Amino acid sequence: MYNAALKIEYAGDNAVFTSVSSYDTVKEVLTGDAFDFLPIPDSFFFNLFESIFGAGNGFDLNQSQYLNVKAFSQEVRLASPEDGRAFNWMAGGYLIDTTRFISTGNMIDTNNGVFPVFRSPSTNPLNPQFSYLADGQENFAWALFANAGYEFSPEFRVDASLRYDRDKRRQTTLTPQGFLPVVPGVPQAQSGEVRTAVFDDWQPKLTLTYEPTPDLTIYGGYSRGFRSGGFNQTGVGAEASAAAIVGVGDIFQAETADTFEIGAKAQLGPVRLAGAAYTTKSENSYFFVFLAASSTQNLGNIPETRLTGFELEATAEVLPDFDINASIGVTDSEIKAFADPSVIGNKAPQVSNYTMNLGAQYAGALSDTLDGLLRIDYRRIGRTWWEPFNTTSRDPVDLVDARAGVTFDGISVTAFAQNLFDETYNAEFSPGGFVFRARPRRYGVEIGYKF
Repeated sequence: MYNAALKIEYAGDNAVFTSVSSYDTVKEVLTGDAFDFLPIPDSFFFNLFESIFGAGNGFDLNQSQYLNVKAFSQEVRLASPEDGRAFNWMAGGYLIDTTRFISTGNMIDTNNGVFPVFRSPSTNPLNPQFSYLADGQENFAWALFANAGYEFSPEFRVDASLRYDRDKRRQTTLTPQGFLPVVPGVPQAQSGEVRTAVFDDWQPKLTLTYEPTPDLTIYGGYSRGFRSGGFNQTGVGAEASAAAIVGVGDIFQAETADTFEIGAKAQLGPVRLAGAAYTTKSENSYFFVFLAASSTQNLGNIPETRLTGFELEATAEVLPDFDINASIGVTDSEIKAFADPSVIGNKAPQVSNYTMNLGAQYAGALSDTLDGLLRIDYRRIGRTWWEPFNTTSRDPVDLVDARAGVTFDGISVTAFAQNLFDETYNAEFSPGGFVFRARPRRYGVEIGYKF
């Protein structure tokens, strides 16, 4: 990965100009044992192909994916000075030009290891190509945005913003014709085929803030979020159809989400409280699908989802230099529209029913020359469904993190542990065989010096 960035800022008497330019490149090749990572005679594919082609004809698969991305982005902003004025504003624009190549495929595992595949199918007899998909992608996206806020009185303020995004994408099928999947009833993709799609939307936002006393703030508002659509690899729509997976095609649509939220923040003696309630209507929200036949990772769309929930948070300094905090978030999600009617009413994928956090921290002097830090955080993640059909879910997960350290003469030494009790759980799962195990216990020591 290579990155070069340039930021220029000029402050005048009445405005501040900012320019941010960036050029990024990524080249990545991934290889791995396919699907269940077992010895060949015990593997899923070996036994599957044994049953299809007859005893003695089974074989296992391994996989390779190559990614090459180059992108240039530019943002410019003009904003009012941050000098406490009652009226403030900002306007700007953004663009990004991206070129991307990706190839993904499975090879026949001959027990000689996995050899990477780049822009052409493998001709290596030790790792013959079994499936292969390749695409070239270009996208040019730009946005214009502006926001303004006005303080009508010391207690009441209104902030408004508007953004327009437009993303034009172009995909060229670079898969040799012989590797493109053939599924009865589904039009076959053609090598060299070029497809284009444009995704755009307006994103308004309005927030009202009322502060009747310095210890109480009440706010509410509306906002729209936008996430561009794009292309899965050419041919995965046919594969998904053959596997009876609904909602996944060669193109995934843009997602928009409209949210109404109200909330409040208050200071009650040593206790700081915050709460918010919201409802969100999401159109074309994403869900993830792994297709084992091509080892591709793909996005599908859920036409409509409703999420309603609330969040509560409290922090307090119960003793000098000793703080505690607690929070809970509850989300009720429901799929309102889907191509398969049996899915309607199900929970949205990868949205946990609730999350809870508890924490305690001491940060203060241990002696005249030595400061200490001790922090413990507990987090519970509620039940989470993985896909819109609600056939697989993750049970609630309990995690504990800890930090302890000392500071003296500008030197800090801190020990840390994440997932202290080494909880085993999946961070991601997709029907079709893609499992991403969450990180096990991680621990270490950080040493710093301030001068």
